[in-house]
Amino acid sequence: MAIKAYMGILFLQLLAGASFVISVWQGDRALDKSGIGDPEKFTFWNQIAGVSFYLFVAAWLSGVAILLYFYVLAQKKPEAKPSWQPSNRGLWVPPLLLFLGWVIGVL
Repeated sequence: MAIKAYMGILFLQLLAGASFVISVWQGDRALDKSGIGDPEKFTFWNQIAGVSFYLFVAAWLSGVAILLYFYVLAQKKPEAKPSWQPSNRGLWVPPLLLFLGWVIGVL
């Protein structure tokens, strides 16, 4: 059950990240840098980008919570081998991408 929940959260992160990128791209196309364009369409896509970003962050934090829960559960029962070993390979990717995005945005 734990691996299904974690894989579902990873899939939700993928969908939220993809919708964020697409909505930012559509919002950029709706409003030109000079301010000429459709402000209503820009606001619409900007709101979708905000919701998908918050959904991504919430899914990432719930994934961290699930991994920590099963790590603590495995530490309490050292004699029994847990059926699912938690992995932290994917946990560092979202903060790293956020940092790289900030660096690219500054440059």
